[in-house]
Amino acid sequence: MIKSPFNYIGNKYRIIEDIQRFFPKNIHTMVDLFCGGCDVVVNTHAEVKYANDINYHVIEILQAFQQNTIEDILQHIDDTIEAWGLTKDDEPAYLRFREYVNREGDILDLYTLMNFSFNYQFRFNSRQEYNNTFGRNRSSFNSAIRTNLMDFNKELPGIHFSSIDFVNFDYSVLQEADFLYADPPYSLTCGSYNDGKRGFRSW
Repeated sequence: MIKSPFNYIGNKYRIIEDIQRFFPKNIHTMVDLFCGGCDVVVNTHAEVKYANDINYHVIEILQAFQQNTIEDILQHIDDTIEAWGLTKDDEPAYLRFREYVNREGDILDLYTLMNFSFNYQFRFNSRQEYNNTFGRNRSSFNSAIRTNLMDFNKELPGIHFSSIDFVNFDYSVLQEADFLYADPPYSLTCGSYNDGKRGFRSW
């Protein structure tokens, strides 16, 4: 099993094999409608894959992973960590880098920032500024995440990414015997992805 390089809230990595027992045996086209960190779609065999999530920040990072070599991605991350002095115990460095990312950083900078934030969460204010706090003594771009990213990136070629409301998704890509996987945010909880301001809203 490939683990996503995101520690995404509600990810299905630990139970993916239990979930897949209910999947069709032969899938031509798969749509993962609320893909999050993509643990499900990258671990499911299908001829054609679509991965959608309304959180466009996550989708843009996934597209950047897809469009760049793993060598270039890791070099960017390593250079950024060194240039900004990011560590597990230097909060001022984290806050300076967070300010830079919100002002002019690129999408791989945002991914790097997330790896030093509290619980690796994606949190944004209503102005779409990343506002998660520092992950002191806990969060970093460590060797396990590096390995996950290297393995994960091999599975991305050919996946069609989109960031649209599920209501507006083009379901005509699905034909008989294709598979739609829909695991929306849970209506009884309020995570950073479904608080009504920055992502999914309960209907």
